[in-house]
Amino acid sequence: MHPAHLLFLFCLQTWSESQASNDLKLLQGEWEAVYVEATSLTTKVQFLNLRLLFEGKLLRWQMDDPFNPGKRQRASAKVLPRPWISPKRIDFYDRGQLIPALIYEATDNFLIIAISETDKDPLPKDFTPPDDRNRKVVVIFRKVRS
Repeated sequence: MHPAHLLFLFCLQTWSESQASNDLKLLQGEWEAVYVEATSLTTKVQFLNLRLLFEGKLLRWQMDDPFNPGKRQRASAKVLPRPWISPKRIDFYDRGQLIPALIYEATDNFLIIAISETDKDPLPKDFTPPDDRNRKVVVIFRKVRS
């Protein structure tokens, strides 16, 4: 391989790692859902109580369990932001594999995510409201703690 190609690949990797690091810093802290768009009312209610906590590369979340009123579902995953992809994407690590999980857009105080409504649906391509052909959940969060 030509030395110029190696230099280009090194610079590209450094730039993408820097972009991911910047977005990871922006995402740090606790976020609470303030608005939800979903095709299912059950899903909408469930996600209205969603809270996210970014701690380094770990994302923890909790939400109401729609089948057990008063109970909360909790989970966590190691994440990799991919801000150089359009739209920006966060992948989860699962047993050494990267799984595309959601798309996002973030500012200092607000975070918008879109995820597939079910495991069968593809990763959303945008933040437009869901419909029967485009089953996804779009959630707007506000930062409650850095």
